[in-house]
Amino acid sequence: MGNDMAIGSGALVFILMAVIYVLGKKAIEKHERRSRTLSDEELLAAMAVDRKCSEFDLFRLAGRQWQVAALRVDNDFRDYLIRGQIPHYVRDFIRKNKPRDGDRDRNTSTPGGDLPSSWLA
Repeated sequence: MGNDMAIGSGALVFILMAVIYVLGKKAIEKHERRSRTLSDEELLAAMAVDRKCSEFDLFRLAGRQWQVAALRVDNDFRDYLIRGQIPHYVRDFIRKNKPRDGDRDRNTSTPGGDLPSSWLA
């Protein structure tokens, strides 16, 4: 009987350690996410989620502000998808329209919220 209680308490300690580990890991990840500088690609994705549009829509908007031809915007977006290169006019748009610092703790990989119906699987 005493041996069964020792096994039960050992399992409880193991479960508690696992829970503490998961909570600690989440806290560390949240701190790291807040303290690191976001890349232009991440900012572009966050802006698209916030505005409920696509990254291509943001390319077009930036192109209109810089008076860039639509064909060039299309080609630049294709290059962005293939090579990950963001053109100067889009970088300027990102800099001028950066999300506020209060939005930094949002995870852009799982944005949640009210997404457009076209994004639903």
